Amino acid sequence: MWRNRRSPRGRGGLMGRMLDPFQQPPILKEAHALYDHGRFNEAAGLFEKLAAGARQRMGRQAPFLFIMAGMARVQAGQPAVGISYLNEGMQILAAASRWRAFWQTGQRCVAELNQAGYPAEAQQVEAWLQNARPPQAAQMPAPAAPGRPALPLKCPFCGGGVDPSAVDWLDEQTAECDYCGSPIRSEA
Repeated sequence: MWRNRRSPRGRGGLMGRMLDPFQQPPILKEAHALYDHGRFNEAAGLFEKLAAGARQRMGRQAPFLFIMAGMARVQAGQPAVGISYLNEGMQILAAASRWRAFWQTGQRCVAELNQAGYPAEAQQVEAWLQNARPPQAAQMPAPAAPGRPALPLKCPFCGGGVDPSAVDWLDEQTAECDYCGSPIRSEA
């Protein structure tokens, strides 16, 4: 007699692994924690490793991981290396025609670079935004849908920051984490 083989948590198959918070790489949560605690060199190394793996798998999270690696390198006092990672992430977004994410992420990088005291690097990112020339509709942030619920500030699965204006909404209550791809339910 054949038995129904299920995973120990009761969810089998690819969907079960994707939605299982225990399946997120612990290195991703660690990288976000190191970044949040100002240990930028260590965080950058982990984000670089994650970004390279995501690029190899053609993962949707690759550009955001490269951008986090770049911001960590900039914060660690290595702006030239950081800008190269930012450029890599932005190029991946542009090549995939993910213009809304390209524009919003670029604007966020400009603000963070200026705040961190790197105006020349911020101007470089602004130049990328102007030279890429995404369609006009993509340059404008999408208006917030009326009644969109509040999201947590951090992804409960990987610890990555959640920007409600930049996430991809899966339905009226759920958004997708830019870093791990997990569904993030609203706090409402």
